[in-house]
Amino acid sequence: MSWERVRLPGDLTPLTLTPMGDRLLVGARVESAQPAPKLLLLDHGDWSAVPLRPDSFYADRARWRSVVTDGHRIFAFGDAPGGAHSNPRWTTWAGSLDGLREYPQFFETFGGWGAGGLTGMTMYQGEPLIIGSWSSESSGLDIAEWTADGNDWSRRDSTGTALANSKHALNVIRAVGQDPDGIALAGAVVKLADGQVTLQPAMWRRTTLEPEWVRLDLPAVAAGEATGVRCSGGSCVATGYVDDRLAIWSVQDGAVKPADDLPMVNVGSDSVALVGATGADGSFVMTTSAGHSLVLTLGPEGWVRTQGPAGTAVASAYLAGRTYVITTTPDGGAALWAGRLGS
Repeated sequence: MSWERVRLPGDLTPLTLTPMGDRLLVGARVESAQPAPKLLLLDHGDWSAVPLRPDSFYADRARWRSVVTDGHRIFAFGDAPGGAHSNPRWTTWAGSLDGLREYPQFFETFGGWGAGGLTGMTMYQGEPLIIGSWSSESSGLDIAEWTADGNDWSRRDSTGTALANSKHALNVIRAVGQDPDGIALAGAVVKLADGQVTLQPAMWRRTTLEPEWVRLDLPAVAAGEATGVRCSGGSCVATGYVDDRLAIWSVQDGAVKPADDLPMVNVGSDSVALVGATGADGSFVMTTSAGHSLVLTLGPEGWVRTQGPAGTAVASAYLAGRTYVITTTPDGGAALWAGRLGS
């Protein structure tokens, strides 16, 4: 792939990427002024700003964490540090291209004694859903989901579902994946048994045909986590790391198979591997090794490794034959890139 830098208007830092039909929503931020959050629309090479209406102190300072759309409505959440311990103060937004408004929530909705954090947002059965973590009735933090009732958010109890912990298994969520048929989550399970502690890569899925959460353990010869997942129909691709090396798993109708033809790619436990966005031609994975992003593409002879854009890949999207990627640098900088497979 060849990559070109896509310049954002103004002194803006790109944070999130969300396809909206044949256009691209880019969540961004201006570090030197308030209100800090910005939402841009890239329409066939032309930029425009989506009007924002913050309604709270932290909304003016928010950093986008997730932006989703059903093609017409737009939903988002962000956070800003606050309080005596600089914990995240979450803000939720809803609207359309005509404008997004912040709808303040009660502090206890996402914060308080039982709070874990928020990981990502997705659309499920036509409505937005937030995925994060919350204090378990058993041990540690369960994976949790919040649903919208109008402009208010409420948390579902995970007890009795595959999202809940037990005394012998603690769930860890790393990412909310793409799944047009339901919800896909990537993470791991900390297993506690016989005096041993193991970190098992795992994914969770829930679909309109199978509405109960199902956990799939992903085979691994050592400690690891799944950090990205993409599903469609009965098949999924999950990726992450095992023993500090890139790992990829394919899932077909519940049967899991690890890729055994991967080129050796060393990654750290803090690295995030991204599965190519829905709509892309073929399967590809982005990860970061030795401070530089890499692209792995599945071809007739297996997975092929090529160079990605400079920096650490943190977000990707596929639109009109082009792959868009946000990378970050150790000094806090970020850049938006575009490339074409095979170009």
